[in-house]
Amino acid sequence: MVDSRGQCGLTVVAVVMVAAVMVMMAGVADAVSDDIPDPCQNISSLPARKRNICNGNWLLYAAEAGHLHRVHTLLHLPERSYLMAYTDSQGLRKGFTAMMLAAEKNHTEVVEVLVNAGSDVNHTSRAMYTVVYLLAEKGALKTLKHVLDLGAAPDVMTTTGMTPLLIGTWNGYPDVVKMLLEKGANPNVAMPDTLYSPLYMSSKAGDVDMVRALLVAKADVDFQTSWGVTALIVATVWGRVRVVPILLQALANPNIVEKDGFTALHKAVYYRHAEIVKALLNHRALVNVQDSFGRTPLHYCVVRRKGEWKTGSPRASSKTTATKVTMMMELLTSCPDVTITDNSGKTVLDLAEEFQAIELQDVLKGYKSRCG
Repeated sequence: MVDSRGQCGLTVVAVVMVAAVMVMMAGVADAVSDDIPDPCQNISSLPARKRNICNGNWLLYAAEAGHLHRVHTLLHLPERSYLMAYTDSQGLRKGFTAMMLAAEKNHTEVVEVLVNAGSDVNHTSRAMYTVVYLLAEKGALKTLKHVLDLGAAPDVMTTTGMTPLLIGTWNGYPDVVKMLLEKGANPNVAMPDTLYSPLYMSSKAGDVDMVRALLVAKADVDFQTSWGVTALIVATVWGRVRVVPILLQALANPNIVEKDGFTALHKAVYYRHAEIVKALLNHRALVNVQDSFGRTPLHYCVVRRKGEWKTGSPRASSKTTATKVTMMMELLTSCPDVTITDNSGKTVLDLAEEFQAIELQDVLKGYKSRCG
């Protein structure tokens, strides 16, 4: 039985030794060759536990630096199982195994070696990171497939609320997203606070393949962010003309209102996406919805965006004017109520006159509703 002084002494020695190893490894992560002295080669006289600690730290640093030869050498030691389970004890990486450190640095060859040697593909760090998350983050498709085929869980959530699918979508890796979905990842997870879903992010990015894969996996097409924005609304804002029809065909609701009262149709008109305006109207978008300013989509045909010249003035952009006229005529075919006033008491025609939008005034004055 070891007395208190003996325990203290042993602990101090162990800590000092680990610190020494870390100092000796300080340059490993930036090194490009395997010509690094092995800090553990002269410790055969030390107790087994201390040797294992030294070799464990050596494996962590070698894996992180991508030193394949050193990793192979360490895996031939009798304590291989102990070394593969050995984890980092510092900071955000607390609980990272050598395999996870290699994955984080995208050293896929090292990851493959450690996986084939028996590293636990379902190990989680203190912050609940997994090798699947780290590989998805880097877009390392081949190695990701390997660990998933070995039974790695595709859907473990970190303590910050992120999953492999969320990070794969955020970083724009459609093949990673497809693979995770095929392995059963939940398509309806969302980022904490913002509630950005994979479908929201892929729609914003205009990634058709990713959007289709998520919809096939039963992603909620009308899932809303914390601000009430749907995939359809964000695709509209960014002018994703290939994504919008896909979402509409998947029965996305064009009349969902976000927190400022805007629908997708408001946004399509405001951002001058005439093609999207037509698509939304063809899917029964409502034309008389008023936002928090009391404005309908028709009002936004007239309201100037920042940077636009007054429509109808000599310096006006003819292209912008033509787009506004096209959108207004599309909206008028859906029989809007042109007498609706905004919060300042102005109709669309009032605004057209205020902004000297002569072409738009002409369209409005010539409008006769055929809606009975």
